[in-house]
Amino acid sequence: MPRYSELENKIIRIIQNDGQFVYAGEGYSVLKVGKPRPQGSGECKTDVYILGDSNGFQREFKISVKSRRTNEFQENKVNAERAESFFGENYEDIIERTTRSISSKFREQPLLFASGKHPTKPNSVTMGWKLEIADKPRRLSAPLHLSDQEARDFIYKGINLPDNKRNSVLDGEVIYDSGVAEYMLYAEVDEICTTSDIFDNIQLIDDVEFEPLYLIFTANNYRTVENSTDGARPLAVRVHYNVIRGRLSHSLAFNNPLALTGKDLVPEVRQAFSQLGVLHPSELHLDQIEVPSILLP
Repeated sequence: MPRYSELENKIIRIIQNDGQFVYAGEGYSVLKVGKPRPQGSGECKTDVYILGDSNGFQREFKISVKSRRTNEFQENKVNAERAESFFGENYEDIIERTTRSISSKFREQPLLFASGKHPTKPNSVTMGWKLEIADKPRRLSAPLHLSDQEARDFIYKGINLPDNKRNSVLDGEVIYDSGVAEYMLYAEVDEICTTSDIFDNIQLIDDVEFEPLYLIFTANNYRTVENSTDGARPLAVRVHYNVIRGRLSHSLAFNNPLALTGKDLVPEVRQAFSQLGVLHPSELHLDQIEVPSILLP
């Protein structure tokens, strides 16, 4: 597992202990260093904030710290707020256009798992697919259609962050724009021992050649026997179930992404199965009811 906090804390500790550093041939004394925190919940993009002074000239270093070995996922808990911070106010359109571009892949996915299929438990029903952002494709994924600069600005810097994250807090002080990252440092914990290891290796985010990004879609399932879902994660694509002429039917919804969670759709699923004679979720055994084969693995 990534040791992000260990790496961040080590960087901060080294800079605090030395009290000075050299960047691009200029010597700086350290005025402030630490990890900025949003004014509320969540995370900002800056992992380490440094304010340095060089002969009366003050300069900020707002660094995003990444591990080269474990830096695949850029965001794995995308909700509407996070999506808007990445993509701006048109985030719904960006996500919907992306999901519709691979609609045939979604329509090919099995939705009902009578006997289970690792890691999906038996008697599970797919409610839809949640959203993640990564720099490697997956079985169900699509390229993120952003320009290189848009990817830098939205994903890595965070220029669309809301004010409570953009203007984060360090040592009880709200620092304007402190949550928007400016530099990138790729490193492992055992590689950072001196301030030179830090400042010789930071890069302006505008100069970094990043890997292409993908929107990754992973299933959110309703476990009927346990009457629970795979967390209250918002869905980028939803599955709506109903009964037509005594048989289970379904449709996919690509509009209004991230507006509903799998848990929100549970009553709809239960209503559909009640029409098939299943009155309580614990009684639902998918191998005992007639369902279209297209829904099965």
